[in-house]
Amino acid sequence: MGAESCVMKRGRDAVYFHVYFRDALREESLPVWEEILASVCAVSE
Repeated sequence: MGAESCVMKRGRDAVYFHVYFRDALREESLPVWEEILASVCAVSE
């Protein structure tokens, strides 16, 4: 298993994002994770 985490802070609020994936599916999973983070960043701006 693999995992990544991201914390986004805005003012006094913090939001934690965690993703877990199988190592065998890493190449397929990480682009999806990056898209999710990009969409969250776009919404928070």
